[in-house]
Amino acid sequence: MTFSMPIDESRRHLHTTGFVLLRGCEFTDGRTVDRGAVGDLMSVFGKISARDGGTAIWPVRPATTDVHATFSVRAGAAEWHTDAAYRDVPEDLVALLCVRPAADGGVSRLLHQRHARTGLDADVVTALRQPSFSWRPPAVFGGGSIRQFPVLASDTVRWRWDNLEVARPHNAVAASFREHLAAASGALDLPLQAGDVLVFDNRRVLHSRTAFTDPRRHLLRVRLWTRAETRAGEQR
Repeated sequence: MTFSMPIDESRRHLHTTGFVLLRGCEFTDGRTVDRGAVGDLMSVFGKISARDGGTAIWPVRPATTDVHATFSVRAGAAEWHTDAAYRDVPEDLVALLCVRPAADGGVSRLLHQRHARTGLDADVVTALRQPSFSWRPPAVFGGGSIRQFPVLASDTVRWRWDNLEVARPHNAVAASFREHLAAASGALDLPLQAGDVLVFDNRRVLHSRTAFTDPRRHLLRVRLWTRAETRAGEQR
């Protein structure tokens, strides 16, 4: 396995900026996937999680036309979100590995939590810090119990709109935050080509994608644990 930057530099970049983009990694020829190479590459950054769906390497490609299905199994845009917001302890990192890009969009986007907070009214920030927000686990991952969490906590963020469940008065706050994110500055657009790997901090960075219709778009998603204290929450 070769890297477009040294391993230590990759880790430093991930730690300081919240993401790292590796170009031309040798895990695919654009059609087939070397799963062993994927595992070797991911082990550089953390321990792979197979908690949701029981699948360590999750395919991200259109498998349904249901517009209400979770982002990873349908085409179209994906709003700003963090992964596993419905879990007590979300995974530390998320990696997106491109097998085949869409012919018509599907660009990966990142937004650091500090940019997501910029310009928020103080009362909105206060409300988002309350443990008053719940997310429904996607059915494709087996569902599960629903608990309440804050959206913002110190320098982290937990967010997803399409499976959010919230009662008054926090529903207005949630809608306001959604609109704020849609207009936020500081987002990075990162088109991925076959063999590219994007790894980002799932606690500090939101991700989204632009709309696409190409049914051949194929990414892989891997969630990773990096800290002992979060690995302890692997089953929660």
